Amino acid sequence: MKKTQECKLGLTVGIFLAVVHAVWLFAVAVMPSATKSFLDWALKMHHVNLVYALAPFNLLNAVLLVAFAFLVGYVFGWLLGTIYKRVQ
Repeated sequence: MKKTQECKLGLTVGIFLAVVHAVWLFAVAVMPSATKSFLDWALKMHHVNLVYALAPFNLLNAVLLVAFAFLVGYVFGWLLGTIYKRVQ
């Protein structure tokens, strides 16, 4: 795998995670009660019962979350590409 392929894999995973988190943030901003209901359902499926509240939407935190998700996804994708290249 060429170096550019590792970067492409990092970008792909990073963009995917950033988009997933952006969709989540959109749901929290537009329909918080439906989002909480979805979380309650998902946690019940995992046999988890938590008492929690969704924080009010904050644009700065939203931007930081999307940027951090992209960064983590990029690093993970790049590492995955590097490991794949070395085992071939």
